[in-house]
Amino acid sequence: MRMLPIAWKSLRARWVGLIGAFTALALGVAMTTVMLLGLATALALPGGEAVVSLVAALGTAGGVSAFVSAFVVASTFSYAVAQRRRELGLLRLAGATRAQVRRAVLAEALILGVAASAVGCVLGRLAAPSMVRWLGDVDMAPRDLALGSQHWPLYAAFWTGLLVALGGVVVAARRAGRLGPLDALSDA
Repeated sequence: MRMLPIAWKSLRARWVGLIGAFTALALGVAMTTVMLLGLATALALPGGEAVVSLVAALGTAGGVSAFVSAFVVASTFSYAVAQRRRELGLLRLAGATRAQVRRAVLAEALILGVAASAVGCVLGRLAAPSMVRWLGDVDMAPRDLALGSQHWPLYAAFWTGLLVALGGVVVAARRAGRLGPLDALSDA
């Protein structure tokens, strides 16, 4: 946990470079939250062919949003690690081990993932009633369908967002750990 303060300072100093990852993850978690809340509501309906197609559509949309978020987070962190080659090399030159550098990058993703997942859950909870009304308007669901009060979709969306953030940064963290101390001097 000693790398957590370094990760926090790094995020505060380089927040502009990671705003895309934050936005993509927050919107992905919001979409996942909306779809899971819709799924929880649809699963409470009496069975039928319409319910099966509604569940399939909501499940597919939720999966695609998580998939796209993972790619955007992974590419953003890969770019951030490439830009920070000198800084990470200086950490190695100062005595940080490969594992410590990896943990610092993973800690940044953890902090970003927690914040973006929390924001995404709030946004998704606010947008879910509009999605349920829209589903009724386009005759994909009964017009009188009301959003349920289940909490498991929020927990599932939060943890999915956190796993997407950490999973998306694993390759970038390994690449950061492979940097040697002399990489700090390569540009000089």
